[in-house]
Amino acid sequence: MSLADPGQKMSKSAGEAHYVGVMEDEASIRKKVRSAVTDTGLTPGAEMSPGVANLFEILDLSADPETVAGLREEYAAGKLMYSHLKDVVFESLMNVLRPIQEKRAVLAASGKVDEILAAGANKARRIARENITRVRDMVGLW
Repeated sequence: MSLADPGQKMSKSAGEAHYVGVMEDEASIRKKVRSAVTDTGLTPGAEMSPGVANLFEILDLSADPETVAGLREEYAAGKLMYSHLKDVVFESLMNVLRPIQEKRAVLAASGKVDEILAAGANKARRIARENITRVRDMVGLW
């Protein structure tokens, strides 16, 4: 869900604050996560606000289970500091995104991007041709 409005899906069309780009620089991602909507206060045992639940959902997808469990315990006890939660969300996200960004940088520096894209397109065309042939045979269009 959107970091700026957890009632909406993440979407580029909603504006910069509403999504995290895979190739976005760390400073921008940090700013977005730190400004993510949470709630105004923590009541032990209370239901999570949509913003806090959203941050935990991101954590569930990007952090190790022990980290998430520890933060959930802090939340349940009413001791979780949202600034700490946001820092952990940011670091967990970057642990997922950094390798992708680094791989892209290596590929871009190699000068072989066009070659790699052409090979992928040729492979996709071959697979599509085979599938179209099978479908035509199945429906009797020959």
